[in-house]
Amino acid sequence: MNSVKEKVRKAIFSKLRSLRRKLNAQGIPCVYARSELLHEDSDNSFRITYQTTGNNGDMSLLPQLTIRTGEAVEAFDQATFEQGLARVRQLFRGPLQD
Repeated sequence: MNSVKEKVRKAIFSKLRSLRRKLNAQGIPCVYARSELLHEDSDNSFRITYQTTGNNGDMSLLPQLTIRTGEAVEAFDQATFEQGLARVRQLFRGPLQD
């Protein structure tokens, strides 16, 4: 049981680390903390996590993204995750980035 949990934890860490590198390279600061990618500034924030589904033999990781702005909360699941990343780029990219 512990080996399965450890494999899942390592897989989540790997996915989030890769995503953090991509976002940081695009000028979007974020930090990894407790199996989440986080970014917070004055009124806006985003949080990316992965949830596991299935059983031990056939497990998959599904991304979830939540964006909080001063006006609303936007949630993106695995079907709309790429749209959510585009929204993150739109909202959180630094002013000097193209």
